Amino acid sequence: MNKKKIIFSINGSLKHCGVDEYTILLEKVLQEEYEFIHIVQSGSDIHKLLVEKGKKVLPLDSPYLKSIKQIFCYIKEYEPDIVFINTAKQYYLSILFPRYCKLIIVRHNSYNLQYFPNLFFLKMVNFIIAPSNFCASVIKKQFPKLKDKIKVIYNTVYLDNINYNDNSLSSPKNAKSDNFETDLFNIGFIGRIEPKKGILLLIDALYKMKKENLKFHCYIAGKFSSIAFEKEVKNSISQKGLERYITFDGFIKDKNEFYSKLDLVVIPSLKEVKETFGLVVLEAFLFNKPVVATSSGALPEIITYGPSSIVCHTQNPQDLANCIKLSMDKKLRDEYRYRMMIPYKSFFNFTKFKKDINDIIELIKA
Repeated sequence: MNKKKIIFSINGSLKHCGVDEYTILLEKVLQEEYEFIHIVQSGSDIHKLLVEKGKKVLPLDSPYLKSIKQIFCYIKEYEPDIVFINTAKQYYLSILFPRYCKLIIVRHNSYNLQYFPNLFFLKMVNFIIAPSNFCASVIKKQFPKLKDKIKVIYNTVYLDNINYNDNSLSSPKNAKSDNFETDLFNIGFIGRIEPKKGILLLIDALYKMKKENLKFHCYIAGKFSSIAFEKEVKNSISQKGLERYITFDGFIKDKNEFYSKLDLVVIPSLKEVKETFGLVVLEAFLFNKPVVATSSGALPEIITYGPSSIVCHTQNPQDLANCIKLSMDKKLRDEYRYRMMIPYKSFFNFTKFKKDINDIIELIKA
């Protein structure tokens, strides 16, 4: 029996984010053919999660000198065949791997990198994966000589209770089209609760809706980025008299339960964030929930197929409130539900993601 080849996946994130979900998805795609080893920051959220799941994990410490020594030890012990580097602060590690090792950088952000030394690091890799055309355009503009290394592979989400081999792909079991339990219009936000994700913009929009005496409730799921920002958000809610309109669900593990109580998902990310993709959009689609999102980064790239939901093109609270109010029309939501699975099946599905990742690996093995 041939020994499995080894893949390293390097993830330097500390707090739970989309990079974590991406690396778990990579393992799901590649684990049959490869031994998949996660290299993550010691004590990070993803480190704790992977240990809890019984995954193969190697620690990476913050001081550069110590992390370099660790990588050299891991290379010597495991002799990896392929390495995915998922976070920008770890791009420097590309210079440490021997030439037989194939390197892939997955660019999870759309901000400009410091030109040097990142140009040198990026030249060392075989491919740069961009999760959207928007992200690819940012990289190509900053590093035009590397354009042939850049491959767009749309991101995806994977839910355990969906048969991805079924061509008649449908939403998860128990996913509801609308919440019929109350006469309230139920709005949801899920993600990191930090300033750039636009939570204060959403609160201002909800305040506009409250002043119009609209019946709604907003459920917010996720962890706050800091105690100070949590205090700022809750003070804003209190000042606007929105306490009974908003519920904080914290970090959730059962997404089915969360999405099942919603009529609409709102993604109010600020434009300066330049969202690289938008996993929450796909999650909402799979749970049969229309979306209102700002025009941050790649979000319109996903939503305008169809169109399958509503894009708010400003960061004005009244405009966001108006977009949410449009979505209160059940006929419009039903129309979007009809359309939203078309782009998912065509561009963003798990089967396509798996094929695209394997195609990249075949190219570097050739």
